[in-house]
Parts: sequence; C-alpha cells; structure tokens
Amino acid sequence: MQSFAEAGFGSAELHDIAQMLPREIPAGQAREFLTGLVCLTMEGDGGWFTRQQIGGAMGRDAERSASNKWVKNGELLTVFERHRVRLSQGLGGRLLGLEVGGQRPHRYRLAVVDGTEGEVPYRLQGSVLRYRASEEKPQLSWYGRLNHPGVGEDRAAYRKWVFLLPLVMWAFLALLAALAWTSVWALTWVGVPFSPLNYLMYGIFFAIVLWRMYWRWGKLFDDRVILLGMNDISGTEDGVVIDRQRSDGVTYYVLRRYVASCPICVTATVRLAKGRPQHWGRIVGRCEDSPREHVFSFDRVTLEGGPLVQRPVKTASGTRQPEMEDGDEARDGG
Repeated sequence: MQSFAEAGFGSAELHDIAQMLPREIPAGQAREFLTGLVCLTMEGDGGWFTRQQIGGAMGRDAERSASNKWVKNGELLTVFERHRVRLSQGLGGRLLGLEVGGQRPHRYRLAVVDGTEGEVPYRLQGSVLRYRASEEKPQLSWYGRLNHPGVGEDRAAYRKWVFLLPLVMWAFLALLAALAWTSVWALTWVGVPFSPLNYLMYGIFFAIVLWRMYWRWGKLFDDRVILLGMNDISGTEDGVVIDRQRSDGVTYYVLRRYVASCPICVTATVRLAKGRPQHWGRIVGRCEDSPREHVFSFDRVTLEGGPLVQRPVKTASGTRQPEMEDGDEARDGG
C-alpha cells in the first residue's frame, strides 16, 4: 500500500471521504473510529496514529480509547471492507486501504491500495468478481494448531515435516485398524469364536480412519486447498483456507482468508464457504447478506469467480431471461 501523499492524493480526497462516512456507514463505533482517523490524516502528514490519538480527535477519553472495548480490530476491518468501494469513489479508480501495525499499542493508517479498482476487488463486467486476501489476518485456535501444525500466514512459517505429522499419525492408526481386522479374521479362521459385533466395531473404526484421512489429506492433495472449520479458527470470521502455493520450484502451504465485495449488494462481503448442498464438494463464495442467493465460484489460481445462481435480467423486448446458466463461470474465467 501507498500513503496518500505517495499516491498523489491530499486533503480534497480526504474531505470527500469524511463527507461520505456518515452517509455510507451506519452509526456505530466503527464509523466513529474511521471518522477520527480521517480527521487526523487530514490534519497531519498521513502517517500512523494510535487508538488514543484517534479517540482524542473524537472527544473521547484517551486512556479508555486504548481498549479494544471501543471497537475490536476484527469488527473495524469487517465494516471497512464492506464499505471500501463506496468510500473510494473519489480516488479515480484506486481503492482506499486501512493498515493496522504495531503491537500494544496498535497503530492505524489510511492508505491507497496498489492497482486500480478494476484490478483489485472484482470485475462485474462479464459476471466475474475478483477475490483478495483479507486485511484481517487468519489465525488458528489451539484446536486448529493441533490439527494443522507447521502452517502459518506466510512461507516462513511453513514446516514440512511438522505439517505432515498428522498424516503420519492417521496412517499409523489405519495400520493398527488393518492389523486388528486381520487378527480377528485369522483367529476366526483357526476356530476362535468372534461375534459379528467384533467385525462391525473394527470395520467402523477402520472406515472412520480412512474417511478422516481423505477429508484432510485427500482433498488437500487433490484440490490444492481445503476450507477450515470454525473450531480451527481463532475469532468469529470464517472463510479461512489452507492454500498450496509454489515459488522458486518449492511447494508450501499457507493460511489465507479470501474475500470480495459482493457485486449485487455492493456493501456486503463475499466469504469462502462450503458449496453444499447445491455445489457439493466445492468451495464457493457466499455473500454475508444473502448467502443462499448470492453465491459465486472460487478459482484459487486466478482468484476470480462467477455467479452460480441464475439471475434473470430484462431484455429489450421486456421478457426476462437468465443472466447465465450454472457452470458458465468456467467460460468467464471463474
């Protein structure tokens, strides 16, 4: 990201953003926070500001402003992403950015995202939207770190053998299940009586182990990406995936939270979710405001997607025809 000065913008554009804030964002703590940040950016040099400084600009007690009880970072970034496109209207096609840096105290800065609006968030023309990495960094819970060790937000956090440790464990359990089944069969063959319940128990255990191995490792190796569950994620926002990437001939896995602005709602965010029941086995993008109707495909390579639900449009003759058929997203780049 670039600062406002580096991007060639100044007080005029910031004034327009300050005017749009009360119109575009509902009243609340996130709007108050962003208003204070815009005011400080207009008065200063577009640098970094702490919570105390932002709260002081809005007439709040500086010490109480330092607490996350005012507005949590997750909530702040979610509201900002929902309304980012409209707040960026005066930037000539560029996108407004919100950077969070530092640790206790956090520091905040308004910036401009590299690239134009057409390149970064989505392209509605041709029924295609574009995903981007969320500014809200994905983090694993203690349960998630247990299930998915050796993986983090970047390549440096990836540890191959630690990452493969759960696969070794499940393979060992599968071997034990196979040995138990073989032992029961062998003892039955030599005349030791076993009830059908014994076979059923060992068979169910073996099936559970194989299913678990496929769910985690089969899908990851086949699809190159898996969607994590809510128990694996620290925080309330879902849509986190383990994504395979390749650089300089080296393959590694990273955590990613991909989002997009919904081209139908405009103000809502599209997050990754399970495709079932209509699109079983797929990862799709679902709009937060209309998760069953505003559904989009997800291409992890191009980060593009197209609508998976038919949307009728009016033609010149006044009749209504579907905008696209299911599956057309492949021809549109999704």
